[in-house]
Amino acid sequence: MNNLSETREHSIWLRFHCLFAFLIVPYFLLGYLSEGLFGVFHSYYRNLIPSLVVLYFVFRKFTDGPEVKLYSLFCIWLIISRILCGDASLSRDGKILFDSFVCLALLPTGILLPQKERAKFLDSLSIIFCLFFTFVACAVIYSALLDVDLKLPLSNKEFVIFPDRALVFGLNPNTIGNWFFISSFLMVILFFRHRNPILRSVTAIAFAANYVALGLSFSRNSMIGYSLCMAMLVILIALKYIKPKRVLALSALVLSVTIVVSPIVYSGFSVTSKFIGNVSHKIAASESHSKHETLASTPDVKYNFVPLTSSSAVIAINPESKANNDLPYNDVSDFADSRGVFEDSGRLPIYKTIIDTFRQEPIRLLRGTLTSEIMSISNLLTERPYAHFHNSYLQAFVLSGIPGLALLIAFFYSLIKRMFLLFFSTNPKASFDAKVLVVLLAGCILYNMLESSLFYTLDIRSIMFYIIAGMVIAYSDEIKNEI
Repeated sequence: MNNLSETREHSIWLRFHCLFAFLIVPYFLLGYLSEGLFGVFHSYYRNLIPSLVVLYFVFRKFTDGPEVKLYSLFCIWLIISRILCGDASLSRDGKILFDSFVCLALLPTGILLPQKERAKFLDSLSIIFCLFFTFVACAVIYSALLDVDLKLPLSNKEFVIFPDRALVFGLNPNTIGNWFFISSFLMVILFFRHRNPILRSVTAIAFAANYVALGLSFSRNSMIGYSLCMAMLVILIALKYIKPKRVLALSALVLSVTIVVSPIVYSGFSVTSKFIGNVSHKIAASESHSKHETLASTPDVKYNFVPLTSSSAVIAINPESKANNDLPYNDVSDFADSRGVFEDSGRLPIYKTIIDTFRQEPIRLLRGTLTSEIMSISNLLTERPYAHFHNSYLQAFVLSGIPGLALLIAFFYSLIKRMFLLFFSTNPKASFDAKVLVVLLAGCILYNMLESSLFYTLDIRSIMFYIIAGMVIAYSDEIKNEI
C-alpha cells in the first residue's frame, strides 16, 4: 500500500516537473513579445524552482547519471563561492543562482520521461519552437527584402530592424543566429519522424526560411557551427547505408564528408544573402521608378533625372531635398560580409586577459568572483569595455574558479562521451532522432565557445540546451553503446 502511494506521488510530481519544463519554453517565447512576463516569472517562480530540485532529490536522489550530480555540485559551489566573494546574503548574485537552478531543474526532464512520452514531449516542444522562430525568420526576410523596420503591434516595441545585420527584439545577431540553428535541426527531426508529405513540404519550406534568416544575421559563430553540424547530419545519413568495419575507414568517411559538406553549406549563406540583396535592390529600384512617374506628373516642381549606377531604372531627385530620404534603396553590398571565415572579431584580446586577470587576483582561481566584477580587470586591458568573455567556459572559469571549472569539465566529459557513443552506435535502439539530437547538442557546445549563454544566463538558448542534454543522456542510457 505504501509502495502504491509512493508511486502515485511520484507520478504526480513527475507530471508536474515535466509540465513546468514544457511550459517554460512558450513562456519565454511570449516573453520576447512582452517584457512584463519576464518580471512575472522572476517574481512568482523563485520558490518553485528550488522546490522542484528538492522534490527531485526526494524521489530520485540524483540517481540519473553523473551529469545531474555534477551540475548539482556546480550549483552548490556557486552558492558557496558567492559567500566567499562577500555576498553572504546572496543578494548581489541572486539572479545567476536562480538561473542556474532553473537549468538544474530542466536537465533531468528527458531522463524522467519514458521513451514514448519523451518523443511526444520533444515533438510538441519542437513544433512550438519552430513555429515561433519560423515566423521570426519570415519577418527577418521580409524586413531585408523591403528595407522596412517592423514593430510589434501591441507594445510598439522594435521587432525586426535591419541596419546591416538582422536585429530581432533588439538582441545581438549572434543570439538570434543560434535560435535559427536550433530551430533548423529540430525541424530535421520532425521531417524524418513524420511521413506525411504535406507536413514534410511545410517543414522543408520552414527549414529554408530559417537557413536564409541565419545567413542574414551574419553570425559567423552560428554559421560555422551550422555548417559543421550539417556535415555531421550527412555523416549520420551515410552511416545508415555504409558500415565501416575499421576505425580508419570511419575516420576517413568523417573527415572527407566534413571537408566537402561544411564549405558548401557555409558558402550557401553568402549565396542566399546576396540573392536577397539583389531582389531587395530590384524592389527598391522599382519603387523609385514608380515615384519618378508620380513626381514627374506633379506640376511646378523641377527634377533632375539621374540613372542608377547599378540599375537601368531612372529616379527623380528633387534638388531642394537635402538627402532624398524618401526613396528607399538598398545597395547589394549591404548583404555581403567582407570578413574572413576565421577572422578575429575582437574576441582574442578578451581571451588573452584571462592570464592577467588571475595574475593580478590569484584568489579568483580558488573562489571565483562576482558577476559585477567579472570583467573589471579585463576591461582595463582591452580597447573597449565588454559585458562578458564571449566564451561560456572561460566565463564560468572566472566566475567560479578552479573548483567550478573542474566540475564543468567532468560534466562535459561525461556528456560528450555519451554523445560520441550514441552518435556512432550500431544498436537498433539508437534511433535516428536521438542521433540528430546529438548533432544539435554538439552545435550548441561549439556555439558557446564564442558566446556566453550557459551556466549563468537564462534564456531560450540555455533552456533548450539543458532539455536536449537530458534527452541525450536518457537515450544513451537505453542502449548498449558499441561502435
